Amino acid sequence: MADIDILLSRLGEIEAKIDAIQVAPSNPKPLSSIEAAGYLGISIHWLRRLCSNRSLPYFRTGGGKTISFKREDLDSYLTARRITPRFELASKAATNIVVPRNRRKRVTQALN
Repeated sequence: MADIDILLSRLGEIEAKIDAIQVAPSNPKPLSSIEAAGYLGISIHWLRRLCSNRSLPYFRTGGGKTISFKREDLDSYLTARRITPRFELASKAATNIVVPRNRRKRVTQALN
């Protein structure tokens, strides 16, 4: 019985901790331009340039004078800018290259 009492008290502690954790809202507050620049790790000037080139989605707020950003849009911008490493490029190139039979050995050796 003592084991069950210990388990029940521990379960109560765990439930209290779960209740204390606040779930992130499904619609978080949009980021200002300063916050977005800090999130991306770029300057405000570069952020405005990305917006003027329409490379980065944004919203006009405050009567059209200020701009704000969704965190999801900033995350998608960051992941879209991924640079492919050489080993992935070499494997893609190897699958797309059509080489005559007499030259295949030299090409595969050059890729390795």
